[in-house]
Amino acid sequence: MKKTPVLLALLLCAGWAQAQALDLDDLISLTGQGVQKFDAHLGRKSYKRDYESPRESPSNYNYYQQKKSKGEEVLRKVSYQDDDKAPALRYQTTSQSEFSGLLHDLKKAGYVCYDPAADERKPALYQKGTCSVSTALDVKDSLTLYTVSIQKTSLPKSKEVAYAEDLLKFGSHESLAAFFGEDNVRKDVFHYTDTEINKCSVLFPNTSREVIFIWNDEVNYRKPAFLIVGGHLQTSGTQEYTLETGQNEWQTRQGIFSGMKLQELEKLHGSPISFYSWNTDRPGVLAPTKTGAIDFSRLSIVFACLNCTDKSALSTTLINSQNAIADDRKIYISSLIILPEKGQATTAALR
Repeated sequence: MKKTPVLLALLLCAGWAQAQALDLDDLISLTGQGVQKFDAHLGRKSYKRDYESPRESPSNYNYYQQKKSKGEEVLRKVSYQDDDKAPALRYQTTSQSEFSGLLHDLKKAGYVCYDPAADERKPALYQKGTCSVSTALDVKDSLTLYTVSIQKTSLPKSKEVAYAEDLLKFGSHESLAAFFGEDNVRKDVFHYTDTEINKCSVLFPNTSREVIFIWNDEVNYRKPAFLIVGGHLQTSGTQEYTLETGQNEWQTRQGIFSGMKLQELEKLHGSPISFYSWNTDRPGVLAPTKTGAIDFSRLSIVFACLNCTDKSALSTTLINSQNAIADDRKIYISSLIILPEKGQATTAALR
């Protein structure tokens, strides 16, 4: 069919307009691509490298585009962080309508925002699987830049999730649901005391594989503060649950598990250990130790006892494992507290 000049002009304009826009699918798919593909794609969209950007670095690539759209001068900026483990992309536009469209597409694509008051005027976080999208407004010299920042992480392979510590590879409730299935992860509330609570996620609730995830960012159910394996620590969802679940199946890489006898732990450690007595505000919690074969830098333990209610067992602040074994105390590991690499023990709250 012969193309008329008018039809040809319309096709060219449509192609030009398409070449300028980066929609949500573009942004998501570009995050995590190699630098060469990313650079080539933006080149086809008429973006130019911004070598003067303060974000520019050997691993951060920056681009800009300034075009007229529907009579409006629109400035767009793209910043790409090249990272094998967690690549990130930052997209900014001066077009409010374009920003509104991206938010609409996020919700339509099934991204979850846990803040019920989230809107275009305040920062918000949207999550789906291993992808997180944060939004914000950046005002500089009367210029408003609507910002969308995307970060992707990878799910581990099944064979890489064998020990309790491996569960720290999951940085959010959404990533847990993507790997283990939505039916196997539940949002809950953890009770430190009657008045102290924290939002949490429970993996395989009320089963022998239950693990409680305490989040640093409890609003968005992400960034693990520590994990709790085993024990009878209660969440709102387990308060009414009375069925026996059996010994917890998760073990640490060092072979430690909930239900392990104190004698077994001392033998594995090759040295005596101490823990706080049940008359303190940290009952049964492992005391700091720097000797022995077990590395406790990212592991804390809460002990329980079947026969430690007499006065002699409660007359001291610290209990030594050698003395407890000699006194035939029936002491065993109730809970394991698994900490991230840069985390700090918070078992003082488990009282």
